[in-house]
Amino acid sequence: MRQHPSLGYATAFVAVGLATLIQWLGQDQYGGFPFLTIYPAVILTTLIGGLGAGFLSAVLAGLSQWGLFIPTLRWLAVASYAVDATVCVLLIAFINRTLDLLLGNIDQEK
Repeated sequence: MRQHPSLGYATAFVAVGLATLIQWLGQDQYGGFPFLTIYPAVILTTLIGGLGAGFLSAVLAGLSQWGLFIPTLRWLAVASYAVDATVCVLLIAFINRTLDLLLGNIDQEK
């Protein structure tokens, strides 16, 4: 799916929407952990959709968290999330690239 960016971007909307819904339904149990379902959604979107879709999901996830679950907007929390999400997306993109290279080498050896 990484070859088709529009599918990756659609995956970002679906994954973040599903993660937000799960968090909304479980907020009684997990009310103190606002990003519990968001990071798996960002990781999954980046694995499936690539770098652009991963960054889109990170932005959508941050907006949904501060819009729905976190009452006050603090600059340090936003900066911390931005750094965490960026590192997360870049790490998964690096893993994607490494996997693509390994698979290319395996195909070449065959």
